[in-house]
Amino acid sequence: MSNTLIENEGDNKEFYVADISDVTVYIGKSGKTSADDTATERYFNNAMTPIASASKLSIRNDQTIQIVSMNGVTFTDPITIIINKGHTEIFDSPIIYKIVLRTTVVNTLIRMRIK
Repeated sequence: MSNTLIENEGDNKEFYVADISDVTVYIGKSGKTSADDTATERYFNNAMTPIASASKLSIRNDQTIQIVSMNGVTFTDPITIIINKGHTEIFDSPIIYKIVLRTTVVNTLIRMRIK
């Protein structure tokens, strides 16, 4: 099964995190869409099975945040993304399917673009 949007154009997701907390963002999780979003779990809209993934990830934020883990691997030291600076990760093949972000300030706006 193919997801033309993910393969050709990518996808974009914007959301507020009300509290200082960890938020797990799934690039593709079978059967889940943004309608299933909770305060601690967010989903991109796609229906690829079993798991969709991305080769490019861009994050923009209006407060300082941290990347705590990717694909279930917790980093020794989180990656800090400074307020309004943005962060991009590019891989040779689509491997990113889950990322955990930690907010440091309440009501943080996070914008994510994947491809």
